[in-house]
Amino acid sequence: MAAYGRSRKTSAAPEAIWRWWSDPSTWQDWNPNVQRMEVNGPFANGTTGIMHTPSGQHHQIVFNNVRPGQSFDLETSVIPLTHFRFHCEVVPNTDGSTISQHLHITGPLGFVFGPMAGERVAASFEPLLAGLAAKAEAPGSPA
Repeated sequence: MAAYGRSRKTSAAPEAIWRWWSDPSTWQDWNPNVQRMEVNGPFANGTTGIMHTPSGQHHQIVFNNVRPGQSFDLETSVIPLTHFRFHCEVVPNTDGSTISQHLHITGPLGFVFGPMAGERVAASFEPLLAGLAAKAEAPGSPA
């Protein structure tokens, strides 16, 4: 299974990144792929919700593998017979953090849609990672 992703360095501390990433109610403020989020509980394993995108799509999502302050997976099925797992991670470095998001596409048709769409979807991670970094680097941003 191939992973398609992007990473970016930021001067923001990992705690500042995590503050924004673990609060889906803020995602529309820095992620151009999100119009709004409806989450049915805390940011924890098994919590479900709906992601509303600017194109009007409404995706059922579930959070898994939540490691507070470090990483989480957002899982959904946006194409029939596929499973999309977005792995989001923040790692401390000497100048702040490295943030990354990777997509894994599985399911009966994953082998078709992965090569067709994986890299195109991963390219959309660049502006969202830039938005997240900018939000966390902003003066007065809570850590």
